[in-house]
Formats: sequence, structure tokens, C-alpha cells
Amino acid sequence: MKLLLTLVSFGAVLLAGCSSSNLAYQPRTEPESREFQRDSLDVYPADVRNDPARFDGKAVAWAGIIRQSKAQDLDDGSIHLVTTFEHHYFDWQQNGGGHGAHFSLSPRGEGAFQTDWVLRKINPDAGATDAEQYAAPGKLAIVYGVTEGVNDNGEVKLKYRYLRVIDADKYTTGEFDYGRFGEPVVYLK
Repeated sequence: MKLLLTLVSFGAVLLAGCSSSNLAYQPRTEPESREFQRDSLDVYPADVRNDPARFDGKAVAWAGIIRQSKAQDLDDGSIHLVTTFEHHYFDWQQNGGGHGAHFSLSPRGEGAFQTDWVLRKINPDAGATDAEQYAAPGKLAIVYGVTEGVNDNGEVKLKYRYLRVIDADKYTTGEFDYGRFGEPVVYLK
């Protein structure tokens, strides 16, 4: 009996140690923090597709894996991008902190969404190709925007307010399968 209690206690400590590394999502900048505080996390792309008028102008925050970015240099020295994302459910948790944070997205989501956004050049020699590499397919983006309806391709349009790009090695879609808030979570590994 003592051995069983010892093993159960050790297991509980081990599990508690693993779960304590999960933190609430941490915005990286002050502008992102402001957006995170004011945008809805529980409005999803299917809500907008099903009732565009009801959700028109709704401020949302969505996680999406970049499918495609098309960039164009503008005369004022900035770069305009049109980016399409594949929405994934996100529990707004991160494993670890700081720059080494890792995110576990669900392999599921609610389809494509798109935003137009503008990058200001830090390097005067940067151009559209550099912007497309920055927002390359396969990277994760946390996108804050205002819903503007649905385009002819069925993609929800977001008016850009803030966007955070996260490298592909900082997230996975193979750890947990989950849906909207309150739905069951299935551990995949």
C-alpha cells in the first residue's frame, strides 16, 4: 500500500510539474496586449460565415497557419500584403515563457480567413519578397482584426489591426485535438 501511495504521489508531482509550464498566452508587445484585451476570443470564422450581418464589425483574435501571402511594394516605402490563413482552434495557452514559448494548436479549425496588412520597412533594401518570406506559408499567426464579411471564396475577411507571426518550429498541431471553448480535449501523443 505504501508503495502504491508513493507511486501515486510521484505521478501527481510529475504531472503537476508538466502542467505548471503552461501559462496564459502572453502578448509580445504593448499594441498586441491592448488588442488581446479588447478582442473576442470566442467568436469563430463559422459564426461569421453563418451570419455575416450579425458579426459585421466584430473585433476578434484568431490563430491561423499561413497558407499564402502576396506582397506588393508601395510608393510610400511600405509593403502591402494579402495573407490567407487556415484557422485552428487555440486554447490561448503557451508552454514555457518568453521567446522560447511553444504553442499547441488543435489540428482542427473553421476554415480560411484573410486579411490585408501593411508592413513598414525597417531595412530600406527590404521588398515584397522579404515580406513574403516573413509571412511564409507554414508559419503561425495570431491575427487581431475586425470582421468584414465573407469573400467569394468563402474566406472570412478581417480588417487588420495587429498581427504576430510565429515561426513553424514554435507550434504543433499534433499534441491535442480540441474545438471551441468548453469542448472536450483529446491528447494525441
